[in-house]
This record gives sequence, structure tokens and C-alpha cells, in this order.
Amino acid sequence: MRFVVDANLPVPLARLLIQLGHEAYHIHDFGLAGTKDALIWQKAKELRGVIVSKDSDFVLLHQRDQSVSVVFYNRGNIKKKALLAHFEIILPEIITALDSGETLIEIT
Repeated sequence: MRFVVDANLPVPLARLLIQLGHEAYHIHDFGLAGTKDALIWQKAKELRGVIVSKDSDFVLLHQRDQSVSVVFYNRGNIKKKALLAHFEIILPEIITALDSGETLIEIT
């Protein structure tokens, strides 16, 4: 699976996804920090990647264009260590959902 991690999530999340056997990029890897969501969307579309974000704007973009899958991490503020531990636990469920055709996954 290929992931594009948004700026509102830490760079180590992309690195964790790589360690777990996936292709993953943080938007900083593309020099897209501080850019508009539409440009991040386009990059994910080009890569055929799944956007991972805490930004609900990607949910709205997904409602108009379902060509990019979105994992919306809607858990409020969480310490980086706890976020990484949580993501490692839930990743198999996310992969299963994406593999079964789901294109919008909300983590609460």
C-alpha cells in the first residue's frame, strides 16, 4: 500500500508505515508543507496513494472526487508516541478496509 501523510501528522508516521512494509511519504518529502490541500490531493492521485490526515477538508474533497482514498484520523490531540502506537495497532484493519474497496476510513 502507498500512503501520503499530511502535515498535521508527524513525519515518523510515514517512517513507521515504511518499517511495516508499505510505501509511504510525508508531504515534507515532496516540499509540499504549507501548500493547499488540492495540491496534496493531486500528488496522492498521481502516486495512487492513500492520504492519511487529521484534516477534515480531505473528507470534503473525497465527497467530490473518490479517486483518492483517505484515512481521516479524527482522534483530537494525541502525543506522537501514542499516535504511532495506536496506528501500528489499527493498521491491519485499515489495510483490510482499503483492500475491500473502502475509500474513506475514519479513525475515532
